Order: sequence, then structure tokens, then C-alpha cells
Amino acid sequence: MPSSFTPIPTPTREKDNARERRIFDDIIVDSNDDDEAEMGWFYYLLDTLEFPFEAYVKAKKPKDDAAKGILVTVEGMADGNLCSLYNMWVQVQVEDTGLSFNVPVGDILEAKAGAETIQAIADWKYWIRNK
Repeated sequence: MPSSFTPIPTPTREKDNARERRIFDDIIVDSNDDDEAEMGWFYYLLDTLEFPFEAYVKAKKPKDDAAKGILVTVEGMADGNLCSLYNMWVQVQVEDTGLSFNVPVGDILEAKAGAETIQAIADWKYWIRNK
């Protein structure tokens, strides 16, 4: 596991051919409708994210505390019933408190994880930004 946190790239509206190819040729390749595309994304993230990993997620706290987000351990995908084609969720636990809750994958700001995990989160953010 990497020893430092990697920022998750913020997607732009510019077309990323490699990412588009991965999304349409690997993730949602056989999807005939939104439900099948949702399942493609869910299983891509489930299979690609290397759980558990540490991450900073967006904070819903006063701005002075929210610069870097909240440090959590991402434990796994949230129940599939919570996920949709527009919002995938992961289960996290706050290190200091043991508090567990779900956050959108798109709210992951930085992660101490392998390249495949970073890429998968960035793929999701790109999809949401450009859908």
C-alpha cells in the first residue's frame, strides 16, 4: 500500500479518450439501459477499489476544518440499493471516533491506495462530471 495520500484528479469537461474507452469498452460495454449501466459501475468499483484504504472525504463542517476533509477508512461498497447511475456510495469509518456511515465515491478527495483504486475513483468522477 502506498505510504502517502494521492489527490484524486478533478475531472474537466474535456474529453479524455483513454478514460472514455475504459468506461464504454470495459465498464458499461454490455449495458442496454441505465439499470445495467448502474450495475456495470457498481461491480467495476467493487472489483477495482482495493478495500480497505484510507482517504480524505469532503467535510460537512465549518470551512476552517474542511480544508483537507475528514480522514476515514473506506471499508467497502455501500449496499447496492443505495447506489444509482448518478451516485455510488462507499462505507467509511472515522478513525478517531469509530463512527461508520456512507459517503458518495465522488466525495473522496485523496486516498492512500494503489493506482487502480485512484484510477477507478477518477473514472467515476469523470463519468459524473460528463454524463
